[in-house]
Amino acid sequence: MKDQDLETLLHQLKPAPLPDDLQSRLSAEPGRSMRARKRKITALVSGLAAAVAGMLGLMILVSSRTRTGSDAVSVGAGQLPAPDERKVVTPRPVSVVKKDSMLLNSRLLEIREYDGELWEISEEEWRDDTLVLYSAGPSQLNATVIRREVVCAPLNFQ
Repeated sequence: MKDQDLETLLHQLKPAPLPDDLQSRLSAEPGRSMRARKRKITALVSGLAAAVAGMLGLMILVSSRTRTGSDAVSVGAGQLPAPDERKVVTPRPVSVVKKDSMLLNSRLLEIREYDGELWEISEEEWRDDTLVLYSAGPSQLNATVIRREVVCAPLNFQ
């Protein structure tokens, strides 16, 4: 059979009718589902905006209640409170962070030429030590992490 005959036979074929459930889903009005989707999106956005507004209000309320000793002045009568009635301002807790890094190991992976210059690609293994001290506790936290990095550096020959 020639290709042209096959093409004409394919063009003469008619597609089979679609199943009834697929025809009913395709014939349903699409505007109704779009309106419902828009309504859901609007409700989600408005709920999110209300949550953000509530969080901002809560942050403002908390920050206004945690003011320092300069706000301890009585505003009602326009007089300063008696010395024994004044608030005692305690110092804020202090935290100290100390970080150290030490190179443990370095191994050469490859030497590659790029734009006429030789580059060394190596893997380095580092130990990161972190010490955190907090005066309110007193608390102390020691953390040690081993990390590996791939480093590229140009090779300079003297």
